[in-house]
Amino acid sequence: MSVPWTDAAAEAIARLVSSRTGFTYALQHPAKTEEGIRRAMEIRGSSSMPAYLRTLQDEPKAMDQLVDELTIRETYFFREPRHFDFIREHIVPETRRQHGEEHVFRAWSAGCASGEEAYSLAILVDQAGVGDRASVLGTDISHAALDTARAGRFRDWSLRGAGSGFLARYFRARGPAWELIDPIRRRVRFSFLNLALDSYPSHVSGTFGMDLILCRNVLIYFDAWTVEQVTKRLAASLAPGGWLVTASSDPTPGRNAGLVPHVTEHGVFYQRPVETMVAEVPEVVRPAPIQRATVKPMRPVTPRSDPVEPPDTPEARYERARKALRQGDYEQVLELVPDLGGNTDACRLRIDALANQRGPDAAVAAASQALRLHPLSTTLHFRHAVLLSSLGHLDASEEALRRVIYLDRGLAVAHFALGAIHWRLRRLDAARRSYRTAARLSADVPPESELPLADGQTAGALAAAAQRHLASLGGQEEAIPA
Repeated sequence: MSVPWTDAAAEAIARLVSSRTGFTYALQHPAKTEEGIRRAMEIRGSSSMPAYLRTLQDEPKAMDQLVDELTIRETYFFREPRHFDFIREHIVPETRRQHGEEHVFRAWSAGCASGEEAYSLAILVDQAGVGDRASVLGTDISHAALDTARAGRFRDWSLRGAGSGFLARYFRARGPAWELIDPIRRRVRFSFLNLALDSYPSHVSGTFGMDLILCRNVLIYFDAWTVEQVTKRLAASLAPGGWLVTASSDPTPGRNAGLVPHVTEHGVFYQRPVETMVAEVPEVVRPAPIQRATVKPMRPVTPRSDPVEPPDTPEARYERARKALRQGDYEQVLELVPDLGGNTDACRLRIDALANQRGPDAAVAAASQALRLHPLSTTLHFRHAVLLSSLGHLDASEEALRRVIYLDRGLAVAHFALGAIHWRLRRLDAARRSYRTAARLSADVPPESELPLADGQTAGALAAAAQRHLASLGGQEEAIPA
């Protein structure tokens, strides 16, 4: 039987945390939650819990500090070495066999905290010899943790157990800290994302076509229903054949996620099945029952020629390319769409395949070329913006998003993406304005409607996500200019 709350304000704080983060753990464990709240209050020098509640509602940094106190932020490089052994010995080689040597290995550290896990993945792919054909995404709900991760500086405690050779190869001493070398830092992109509340997979956040997702010691903070929803979305973010790695203490992924468990000496790992084309089986024609009837003279029968192959029209090729893209056969997409001379749909297919198969640099170059052919395409400008963002070219991504909005001011997803760019550039007032515009535009259409360029995301989901980002930014809302 759970211990009751000793302070009504503490329960209100727990409910605020749950609504902002999706962490139901705070509500389920009153005693531990109150301990964490008091530790966070001590850090801020606050003695009044009702006043601290008001602070949490207005200051994102205060919420970050509290979340850090309520969750286990214990992390260090190559934590749980068996997991990394399996990734190095099995997942990376299998992915290369499946997709080819030129494939860009895409990995995501979901709930990356201060970045040690994401950087461990970047170092692992470097050691595996595919560092120049790999990209790593790290996401978290703590703005403060993400700022620490981007700095790339760590103390000895984060590097415990690391040998001197490891330190000498990947770090440089900077006073009492160790700083990662630039090639490893550039390989990792960090972004805010709430696994319980935000929508993914999405090109906006770069959470699509992943070969590997590490989501460890995060699911323990969710209730059973939320675990089911999160694991379904994580599974959908995997490329066919991609892998999900959770911690031994995490609940197992929901059955509806469609993932296949693999029990190994390194632990239990979950794989999205490789979707294969199923050949159409011709219908078996049963012989008709014999009828007793007068036999009539047969008419001459014109010999039938061989079946005619369907015409190889551009649209037929694009349809096959769309199917290949869904199945993760990016090389076939590139064969079916060998250049950017077709319509904008063909350009998008080739750009998406290049992003997955050869990396964002190749995709950005293709997007730039496609925009010279189709300068008024909002679809291509938006893809270009997302790719530039994934490379860390935030100013260029912002410029591309402004072109999208100039061409169509009503695209809610473009305003949402612009809000994310503003946030990464620490322009918080501008981020609030963009998120409010995204929320308002999304609210103008039925909530179940799918929004243009939003990867199937509905208006209701985007509006809710925009409101959550606004809440995480805190502060007073400003009037949206007409």
